[in-house]
Amino acid sequence: MTTHPGPEQDDDESYTTAENQEQTLEETQSMEMGVSIRGNNNKRGHVEDTVTLPESTYSFLFTEPTRSIPGMFSWGIAAMSCTCLTLALINNITCEEVPASVNTSVRIAQYLAILIALLMEEEIPTGLYLLRRISKPHLKSKFPEIKYWKFVCSSTLRIAMGYLFLGNVLVILIQADEVLTIFYDVLALQFLQQLDDIAFRVAKIDVLGKRLHRATMMPYFNAEFQKQKNGNGSRTIKYFLKAIYFINLAVFLAAMIVISVRQTRGHYQCESITVTFGEEVWRGGIVL
Repeated sequence: MTTHPGPEQDDDESYTTAENQEQTLEETQSMEMGVSIRGNNNKRGHVEDTVTLPESTYSFLFTEPTRSIPGMFSWGIAAMSCTCLTLALINNITCEEVPASVNTSVRIAQYLAILIALLMEEEIPTGLYLLRRISKPHLKSKFPEIKYWKFVCSSTLRIAMGYLFLGNVLVILIQADEVLTIFYDVLALQFLQQLDDIAFRVAKIDVLGKRLHRATMMPYFNAEFQKQKNGNGSRTIKYFLKAIYFINLAVFLAAMIVISVRQTRGHYQCESITVTFGEEVWRGGIVL
């Protein structure tokens, strides 16, 4: 005797198949601001994102001993980036001046470069995001050997480097008088800021030695930190971290608007011209 499934059975099988497919596609991974974020569906169907430590030499500052090869390597990369960005800032401040006026194309490029720089800059949001998402109890529960104050110092160093980068960009935009100069200088500063990511990738492919390669393969970088309901930040701090882009944008726009208005009003024009003649006596000179 042959039995045929009824409509209810077909609906149940279709529902089961769809559910299995949904479970198969549960985990999606995306890279945002250098931090790996995974989304997992819980039993109620809500997506709960998890975060992993960024693959950067800044992470060596708290995952490795300070006197170890990876620890000293990470401090060396940080010192190199900081020194280069500081020298660039000092050079721009002391050796360059604000132009008396710029043409329309340069003005447009200045404001576009503000948006580009804020989108390219990832150290500030990454550092703030890590501090908000990974609390001390959460970090200690997974890796008791890690000192939380080192984790905080690493994130703080990220934020400081990010603002050093933005400070350089602001000075470059204020003093720019050519379109290509703006974009070339911003790209050069971005390269200096990304030395930590580049050095980590080079170490991961076993170019800089076994010790550094082993440090990049530690389980710290595969551990998933789930979102904590009672994390180390209140709702006010949460909104502040989300608004950091808009705060930086407002500061940039305010500075550029002030400079633009002053250039339009001739504030940076020469107020006097001094001519110095030699001590020679002009004989037979014609005086008008």
